[in-house]
Amino acid sequence: MSYEWMNVLGPAAVKGTALLAAAGVAAAALRRRSAAERHLVWTLALVALLVLPALLVALPSWESPSVPRLPVVAPAAPAPVPESTAPAGVDGNRMLVAIWAAGALALLFDLSLGWLRLWWIAARARDVSGNWRGLALSGCRARILTSPRCKAPLAWGRTILVPAGAGAWPEERRRAVLLHELAHIERRDWATQLVAQLARAVYWFHPLVWLATRQMRIERERACDDRVLSTGTPAHEYATHLVAVARSLAPRTQAASAMASHLESRLAAILDPERRRGGIRRHVLAAALAGTALLTVPLAAMRPQAAPPPLTLSGTVYDPSGAVVPGARVSIFNARTEPTPGSAMFHTELSAVTSEAGAYVFPPLRPGTYTLIVEKPGFAVFLRRGVRIESGRPVKLDAMLQVGQVAEEVSVVSKREGPPPAPVTAPQRVRVGGNVQPPKMLRSAQPGYPGGARKRGAEGSVVLRAVIWMDGSIGGLQTVSSPDGELTAAAINAVRQWRYEPTLLNGQPVEVETTITVNFRLEP
Repeated sequence: MSYEWMNVLGPAAVKGTALLAAAGVAAAALRRRSAAERHLVWTLALVALLVLPALLVALPSWESPSVPRLPVVAPAAPAPVPESTAPAGVDGNRMLVAIWAAGALALLFDLSLGWLRLWWIAARARDVSGNWRGLALSGCRARILTSPRCKAPLAWGRTILVPAGAGAWPEERRRAVLLHELAHIERRDWATQLVAQLARAVYWFHPLVWLATRQMRIERERACDDRVLSTGTPAHEYATHLVAVARSLAPRTQAASAMASHLESRLAAILDPERRRGGIRRHVLAAALAGTALLTVPLAAMRPQAAPPPLTLSGTVYDPSGAVVPGARVSIFNARTEPTPGSAMFHTELSAVTSEAGAYVFPPLRPGTYTLIVEKPGFAVFLRRGVRIESGRPVKLDAMLQVGQVAEEVSVVSKREGPPPAPVTAPQRVRVGGNVQPPKMLRSAQPGYPGGARKRGAEGSVVLRAVIWMDGSIGGLQTVSSPDGELTAAAINAVRQWRYEPTLLNGQPVEVETTITVNFRLEP
């Protein structure tokens, strides 16, 4: 998982706040209606919350046609910085992703552990369906199991699990408990509870999600209580059974704590004669689904209208003396599609030219990884890969150009003596820069063709690397390639006598590397 996920989850959490707030307002407006209707409101809100990230990616953005933009202002030239690192926001986003993933995985692990424990208990429980089935409505097809490891009655799928001591309960209490759990099965509450747990795992950092899942659980129990009362069970009798079941649980068990946390509100709702206890009619369900869709889809398509950051990528170009370099061409390429430099497919996504202050500015770019190239005649090409661009995070990247190399080529021609040798490919010449004032040859010496090399038929190119010092003399001579040692000596002896007018950078002499190619060729 990459950190781009946070660019989806963050807006989903913000827009999910509006969904949950709307669900809270709707639930408050339905406080005199049935608990089943309020449970439906919270269920649809959590379902919409889970679907929201997918809608944010799939739906086209719904934006205003006119968006004000801030003017782009070039920054003032700061002190020269030879190297620049990627923005620190990348590591911050990765840390946020790691924290979110740790919380989500912890809750999903707890959910899986709970289901595995429930499966393990059910696999070792005793089937008592024959002793309980006759207590409830006719046509009960649920499987009823009992286990000493079960602390409170519960239901999932078409299975009901009751504590081992439940067989000693009075018949009226067992019937009330069985009707309540059968209501969970008929309402498919195990599926809605799974939706709530998944939403809590994805949005574990959102406090309103925890509140929504808690309210959903309370309304679920109240809706099942309404189902029991709708069968004709007296309200005071059913309330007495609930209190007795709560007291029978171990006081420190998780089931007892959860039941006691909202038992008082359940009892108040059970004993309230003015409460509506009906289920959900089809037209109510259709209206709730349509209302949720009409609220979720436009909310997912909406995009916040804010002016883009004026400096998505900017910087200043310097030369080795620390002076700014105006007129340099700065190009940026998308790293995912960057081909080999020099190929026909190497196209510029965006280019800019540095100002008189040596500064460049790019407009807001799509998030991604880019390659930056700075070119200026007379300077070596500056290349920086792995430049990370993120939405809303300005990146500052300065470049320091180095003076380009100089190349000289001399040809020495003589008559051939003997058979021609195998051809030798000369190395590629280095292009001389045009804006830096290049060195000018003041004095040169033509190499002679050595007689021994001519007799042997030796010919080819001697490539030398040297440094033109600030006084214009040649030094640091090194042989890059040569077809014959005698030809090398002749070339070096001649080049040592050369003198230049030194290279000038901003009017000051600087040292510069040069590549000298001396071509020895024999004519027939």
